[in-house]
Amino acid sequence: MDRSLTLEGFIRLKIAYGMNTARAFSVYTKLISGIEIDKKDKNKIDKVSKKEIKSIIEKCDKSDIRIIKFTDSDYPYPLRYINGPPLLLFCRGTLPDFFNYPTITIVGPREVSDYGKKAAYSLGLKLGKAGFTIVNGAAKGADSYALKGAIESGGIPVGVLACGLNSDYLPCSKDFIEEIVKHGCILSEEFPSNGVIRASFPHRNRIMAGLSRATVVVEGGVRSGALITAKHAANQGSDVLVIPGNPSLKEYKGSNQLIRDGAIPLLELDDIFDLYMHMYSDHIDKEKAYGDFVIKNDKINENKSLEGLSKNAIILYNNIKTNKFTADDLLSDEYTNDDIMSSLTELELQGFIKSLPGGLFEVC
Repeated sequence: MDRSLTLEGFIRLKIAYGMNTARAFSVYTKLISGIEIDKKDKNKIDKVSKKEIKSIIEKCDKSDIRIIKFTDSDYPYPLRYINGPPLLLFCRGTLPDFFNYPTITIVGPREVSDYGKKAAYSLGLKLGKAGFTIVNGAAKGADSYALKGAIESGGIPVGVLACGLNSDYLPCSKDFIEEIVKHGCILSEEFPSNGVIRASFPHRNRIMAGLSRATVVVEGGVRSGALITAKHAANQGSDVLVIPGNPSLKEYKGSNQLIRDGAIPLLELDDIFDLYMHMYSDHIDKEKAYGDFVIKNDKINENKSLEGLSKNAIILYNNIKTNKFTADDLLSDEYTNDDIMSSLTELELQGFIKSLPGGLFEVC
């Protein structure tokens, strides 16, 4: 077996072990260390036909999926040095430069609190405007709010999926996946048609953490997958930042524990800039993160304009009929509940509306 592990050799290796990533990595470790693999393993690898390999490559070509090998020059540099680097990455969209530009993973639970939604969206929006690439698993909840913020900011979103890029199992809607691809990319180490198994998520999380200079946990209970990502980041030598939460609430039990174990409390956006500005001084624009949004649209408040807001947020804002309202008042067949909540979060962060007790909002 060629120690450089060619594309054909790797695909043979993957298929030979029934998509058992752990076993594939075990064999790979032997290969790159120069240890001879036994005859039984060689026979299993050699039994995979070239026809099977060709079929996978053709499916990728048809779906505009690029196969990035560990040995390719554009393979993400930070991933080369994590424990168990993925030997192949399947990519749709434009792969960012994860080494020379600031990259941060923002994670939290699927069932995220209203505060967590705002925090995730705000971080994605402001860090995206400042020049950061935003990474996570593109799941519903905190992940999608952070990526929506990155998209609305004009920044670069990256979704790392636990399934294949053509799988019927997707962490969020196909439309949102296409938005991510349009502005950034989606990645996976799984073959395109692969579904997801339980072990896929921690494997995926190590890639998310490995791509980034730091991982930010918005909130997380004791069993939250966000904590697994944070653990990978710590083990890989990356920073872990956590937004502190009310210690009496279960959704913060896990994330607060990370702070107790040595994670950096994230109290304000400047905490991130203070850590990384000197590393990426040519690529971080702090002023843009705090800059005002400015389109001439004075439907409700003549002193405010909507330039820089997302299309959904502008439409929603223009459809507010009363001074006080709830999210349910804005429901329509055209937009999902997530679309409405992210738009409301965006409008609140920019000072167009404010939240009140009982699920009410008020126009400012």
